[in-house]
Amino acid sequence: MGCNLLQLLWKSFLRLNLFKSHSSNAQTIVWEQLATRVYIISMISLLFLIAIVSACIVRTENVIEYSPSYVKFIDLWKKYSNTLKCPCSKIGVAYGTFVKTHVDFHQVCSSHFVTQDWIDSIFIPKPTSFPTVFDICFYLSHFWQVIAGLCSVSKNTWTDAISSFGLSHFLSPIAIPDEVVRNQVQEALNNQLSLAQASLVRTLHAIQRITSENQFVSGLSTNFYLRYPPLNYGNWTYPKMFPVVFDDCSCLNMTGCPRPAFIKISQNRSVSIPGMIIDCYIVDSTLASTLECYYNSTCFKLLHQQLTTTVNLLSNSSNRHFLFNSTVQTLLDNSMIDQWYTEIKFNLFYSECDPTYCTYSYMHRFSILFIITTTVGAFGTLSLILRLIAPFIAQAFIRWTTRISEKDNILENVVISRRHLLPVMMNHIRRLPHIISQKLIKLNLFESETSRTEANVKHEILSTRLFIITLVMCSIIIGFYIFLSEQNQMMTIMHPSLETYEKLYAEYSTSIQCPCANFSIPHEAFLNVTFVLHQVCSSDLVSSNWLNYLLLFDPNDVPIWTETDFSRDFRSIGLWYFQLLATFCSLAQANIADGQRIFKNSLFIENNLLPQSLFIQETKTLANAFINKTRNIYVRTLKWVDIAGIINRFLTATNVNYQITVTNDNQVNINDVQIIGKASITHTSAGSSDPCSCARDIHECVLRPILYTNGSSVFDFVQVFYEIRIGCMPSIGFSMSEIVWWYNKTYMENIRATYAIVINNSQLSPQLESLNSSLPTRFHDNYLTVLLGAMFIEESFINNQRYDLFFEQCAPISCSYTMVRRRNILLAILLLVSVCSGLNRGLRLCVPLISKLVLFCRRKWKNRNSIHGK
Repeated sequence: MGCNLLQLLWKSFLRLNLFKSHSSNAQTIVWEQLATRVYIISMISLLFLIAIVSACIVRTENVIEYSPSYVKFIDLWKKYSNTLKCPCSKIGVAYGTFVKTHVDFHQVCSSHFVTQDWIDSIFIPKPTSFPTVFDICFYLSHFWQVIAGLCSVSKNTWTDAISSFGLSHFLSPIAIPDEVVRNQVQEALNNQLSLAQASLVRTLHAIQRITSENQFVSGLSTNFYLRYPPLNYGNWTYPKMFPVVFDDCSCLNMTGCPRPAFIKISQNRSVSIPGMIIDCYIVDSTLASTLECYYNSTCFKLLHQQLTTTVNLLSNSSNRHFLFNSTVQTLLDNSMIDQWYTEIKFNLFYSECDPTYCTYSYMHRFSILFIITTTVGAFGTLSLILRLIAPFIAQAFIRWTTRISEKDNILENVVISRRHLLPVMMNHIRRLPHIISQKLIKLNLFESETSRTEANVKHEILSTRLFIITLVMCSIIIGFYIFLSEQNQMMTIMHPSLETYEKLYAEYSTSIQCPCANFSIPHEAFLNVTFVLHQVCSSDLVSSNWLNYLLLFDPNDVPIWTETDFSRDFRSIGLWYFQLLATFCSLAQANIADGQRIFKNSLFIENNLLPQSLFIQETKTLANAFINKTRNIYVRTLKWVDIAGIINRFLTATNVNYQITVTNDNQVNINDVQIIGKASITHTSAGSSDPCSCARDIHECVLRPILYTNGSSVFDFVQVFYEIRIGCMPSIGFSMSEIVWWYNKTYMENIRATYAIVINNSQLSPQLESLNSSLPTRFHDNYLTVLLGAMFIEESFINNQRYDLFFEQCAPISCSYTMVRRRNILLAILLLVSVCSGLNRGLRLCVPLISKLVLFCRRKWKNRNSIHGK
């Protein structure tokens, strides 16, 4: 059955005649059938070749997907991540709309130990007399008050950080994949928490240090205590505050006097409590202590012997991050957070982004639609050309075969000598144009099988000529346009080098895109910001040798006559001045270190490689924002601490802002002090001014410090220290002081001399060099409040702003760019063939009508002329 069908098809193919004419001559029919076979075989071969070429051509497809769903977006991203763009309906999406956070605080913050019932139950009134040994049991209630407060502050810190994080926005003009979103969410949340934690710890540290330097008196008598000075130091009419001294460590020391805590178990026996520390301030004690005793039942019973109820102790197995012997400071450094995690719902982010469309492009071969359209488009043009060529090929083939079969006869009848061969060939060549012209004149592409009248033949020949002329002219014009016109073409280079990228960016800056392999890069990989502080922060004025030397000075050595209502002996305030200077310098350095740590670990989130100019601009903006933020945090912290000290009216052990008197019935009264502020002092008198009070004029009441050596009266001094102010609180007077004296060598020598007189001669006075006035500075004759406002920063530098390091970390997967150039030669040829094919079809329809119109007009014209001729 199959063989019969093939035989039938083969016979039909052999009988097929696409060039059928009106002639019934057998030789003509053979010629037409042969031309048909040439036409069909050539057509099939050329179409097959065109299909192969069009299949191998690399083409760029630009696709638009409208209203893509979340699932569709994920699918597109997996396939076309390099070119996919889905513009969001709104650029910013609040983190709170698609991110949920969960936190587990240290178990102590949810335990019975931080409840008010527990704190009340362990309260033991402290003895009224000053204890020689600090029994920890008198301070446990306050210890747990601090822990409860730290838990509360930590929870508030977390709540505020999460609230701030939730209200901040994820900024992206386009929809991005979950990996990038997750990285940026984690980075933003980590930064928010790190900032909050660093701010909490830094603020507490500032409060601790400034509280210590202001010599605020603790109500627990752990740092200062009230007593009358010894009689050999003068006839004092009222008691004064004196620092607590423990094992030769004075609470005037700015680092405190931490020591192990003890508990009395009998009249003459005390036991050290593991992990518990006693210090000058209860906050310092708590932060230095651990909670290990509250994990152990034996230690707990020793610590709380008076308890009769059962209490659930802390469990070591409940801790995920902290150890049982972690200090409270360690817990606070982590905001008491044992564990936290996030839940990111990317589908919610995508719904908030809500892209209306997505565009993407890809390069590919073997496009079925392109192959079909190209092949079909080429069919018409090939058909036209082959219809013209096939008859000539068939005729040539017939002549060639005829020549071979009649070779012997030709040799017998016609002998062409070799000398006549060239003239014959030349004759054929000369006749060739005439033959071609005759063929073209008689060429009829619109030959019909009906009425072969002379008029119809003329019409068909005219249509053929008009068709050929129009087709050739249009093809030439269109060919010029196709081959010479330029178009946008997307090019892609995989894993480009920096040199390659820079060359591409120089030429295609408006269209180049290079997606990064690493979406998030830590700042420290390519950027660092360093600060140069004022030279005072590295000078002898704040050196540990100098500060330790000042601690050897006994405040009792200050003569009573130096304390007036307008002045104080410099030695009575020198320690806190230099300690405050060292404290503010160290706070500035700590603030910078914290800021740099957070800044270095912060991630630079970027989908695509930034060009160098934009990279420098963005990194400079980042660095400047970091510098301003670091300085503002420092200044804001100091202001809040100052405000707290001023509003709360703390008593200071400097004995300046109050006066304590004891009545005959042993009642202690705290009274305000009248001060003659800003007095003008000479060796004979002190210029008076209106008296002021620390209760009313805390920022205006200042005393003058005076340098004494071997003086015996108030006016027997070396110099009045007008540059330094003694305020109602040490920090207030400090900020109002001038800095010009730091550069004066005479001042330094006088300060060393005044201390050397009263400090043990066996202790050599350390070096105290004045500052170098030749070093450049932006602070000239300023007050300390200006330096504090500037965080002692002289200069800031943006270092390692290296684009090559950023490029290396980004590691672009590829670079895609659009370039304007002429079409690929093969693609242009196929396009021209396709256009000519369509043009062929159109002209075959239009030309006969046009030729009829031309002939009609011609006949009308002839008829008109003949009428006029008559």
